[in-house]
Amino acid sequence: MKPNKWKLALNIIISLAIISFLVQRLIKSYSQISDYPVSINYAFLFIAVILGIVGFTMFGISWIGAVSICGNKLELKQGMLSWFRSQMIKYLPGTIWMFISRVYDCQKCGIEKKTAILSIYMECILLGLSALILSIALNYRIIGQYVPVAVLIPIFMASLLLIHPAVLNKILSIFKKKGIQIKTYSYRRLLGLLIFYIISWAPLGMGFALLVNSITPIPFSDYPYVAGAFILSWVLGFISIFSPGGIGVREGAIAIILAQILPEPIAIIAAFGSRIWWIIIEVSSFIFWYLFNKLSVSKPEPETRQV
Repeated sequence: MKPNKWKLALNIIISLAIISFLVQRLIKSYSQISDYPVSINYAFLFIAVILGIVGFTMFGISWIGAVSICGNKLELKQGMLSWFRSQMIKYLPGTIWMFISRVYDCQKCGIEKKTAILSIYMECILLGLSALILSIALNYRIIGQYVPVAVLIPIFMASLLLIHPAVLNKILSIFKKKGIQIKTYSYRRLLGLLIFYIISWAPLGMGFALLVNSITPIPFSDYPYVAGAFILSWVLGFISIFSPGGIGVREGAIAIILAQILPEPIAIIAAFGSRIWWIIIEVSSFIFWYLFNKLSVSKPEPETRQV
């Protein structure tokens, strides 16, 4: 068997193992929720989907901003369609396909391959960093018990160096991408984009908290913890190299973290529900931008008759 096939098989086995474990735990502990208030609140569920779409839309706008920082302009409708299409493709085995899709779309719009690659690299760094910052901020009371501020601050400051032009060039040269040179840009502008990414996570975190509240009532004081749990689980799924789209990893992390404040079966149901919610957001957003692109294609102007 070829190495790629071995890797694919391993990815599937690990993801299925995590999901199977969660299902087994759900079945064994299901009796715990016999007297627990569980009912679907469709209003909260609807708002959760809307907030998720808002957050995803902000992510797409952020990537278009990254392309702009790299020195090129990408139209909103083209950039959004490309971004959401890549989110559909990411579930294919091998994370690389979602990036290849976006690079291909950029080239069709006249943007150089190296610029597209650089914008995606910026996005990955900013997405991960912003999610980590917000999840720590939301759950600092708990995280601070294990990791002191004296450790968190240096880590945060060092992570900001990852998006500095000089550091980016060094990293790209290590990966033998010497043909890609970072154009001079305002470091302050890039930090502004980081802040926008942090803000973009807020509606997604709030949306997940409402998703959980649509399953079982939770106090508003638990919203930051629940939102932080979801965002942190995304980070863990994002950095997992063996799970396409973080499948299994994200659900496992959510179940473990939420089990600290909810019965285990409720936490597991919320974990599986988060995946369904995420997919609904991705699919509905992609359909919207696909139709928007189709309907906004400029029609030829009618010919004027000469009298």
